Amino acid sequence: MDTLNFQNLYIKLISKICDGLYERERSSLEKMLTSLKSAGIFVVLIDQRFRSRAMLNFMDHAADT
Repeated sequence: MDTLNFQNLYIKLISKICDGLYERERSSLEKMLTSLKSAGIFVVLIDQRFRSRAMLNFMDHAADT
């Protein structure tokens, strides 16, 4: 979704098959979290990438940190 034309077309087409679509902008994140909070859903969003990482056991699965 690097171009405005593609983004507009994508939103138009994907909106036909689902509800609750959020556009790629900062205000959309706030709207999404507000919607989840009102539904009683707890969400933690983390996006980090490191070259060196430690592997840990998370719910019986290997997970890199």
